[in-house]
Amino acid sequence: MKVNNKYTKILEIKVGSHLYGTNTPSSDIDYSGIVFPFETEVFGFDKMEEICLNVVSKDEAGRNTSDAIDRKYYEFRKFCHLASECNPNVLEQLFVNLENIIYISSEGKDLLDRRFLFLSKENINTKFLAYSRSQKKKMTIKPENYESLKDVLSFLYHYLGTDTIINLSNEESISKSRQLFIELRKEIDDKKLPVEFKDSFIKIGDININKNLNVKNVIQSIDSRLKSAGSRKELWEKYGYDTKFGMNLIRLLLQGKELLETGNLIFPLADRDFLLNIKTGKYTLNEVLDFAEVIESEFDKVYHSSNMQSKSNYNEIQNFVICTLKNYFKNKEV
Repeated sequence: MKVNNKYTKILEIKVGSHLYGTNTPSSDIDYSGIVFPFETEVFGFDKMEEICLNVVSKDEAGRNTSDAIDRKYYEFRKFCHLASECNPNVLEQLFVNLENIIYISSEGKDLLDRRFLFLSKENINTKFLAYSRSQKKKMTIKPENYESLKDVLSFLYHYLGTDTIINLSNEESISKSRQLFIELRKEIDDKKLPVEFKDSFIKIGDININKNLNVKNVIQSIDSRLKSAGSRKELWEKYGYDTKFGMNLIRLLLQGKELLETGNLIFPLADRDFLLNIKTGKYTLNEVLDFAEVIESEFDKVYHSSNMQSKSNYNEIQNFVICTLKNYFKNKEV
């Protein structure tokens, strides 16, 4: 099986709400997959880490419709590296149930059979808590902050040629004149843009930006934030918080706890009805925050009592990746 008539696919599955069992009739379908790289991308100068083949379909409110499709393919080594770090979005895919597997090769089966190698007590604790707290932060950000971010985004597009974002704040910058610095600061002040210049970073809205990032990367960061949450303004108006982020906050805590407690993830999720009730606004913001506090406390107890290995079996994972790629390229030559 080929992706883009080029890359050999070893796995493709349904992810997101269809994997969790929280999908509704209006839910869009998200797919994730894994492909093998070319020889030039392993031994040469070429590089490929992800392929995105999304189908965009939004309603008048800017939300994805059921016709929208998110389809992402990870390069095999990239996927295994993220999984070894217990990245929640990647690690969960190794525990996919049969009903959500669209395509799987023998190499894909070998990977899923080794899913327990990737588990790490320390990484699960760190990553799942960090991702859940990110969802908590996004859940409580008021929509007007997103409008401010849109204004900043529009402003930054005029300065795409700037090497780094520091040129918008550093009076001593050698790549931009003092006069340009004065003009930029005046424009930011005149437009009352939510930009604050700190010693080591720039605060744009609710996002802290490293001054060493170039303007293009800052634009991408803000744009990604707007796309992921800006279309849910009506949720704030109706429920007083973003219920989708609220659901994901609780989901991540429950998934991390289940992994630490059982060493396994079972799909669809046992708490899918509870999660759907959060998503559909059955609980207030304070109730969801209380749920999160309780589950996080349970998470901490399970973490300290867990007998799971402290670190993922990195050497064995790496040997598996090397052997798999060697066999793949060898068989291609036959």
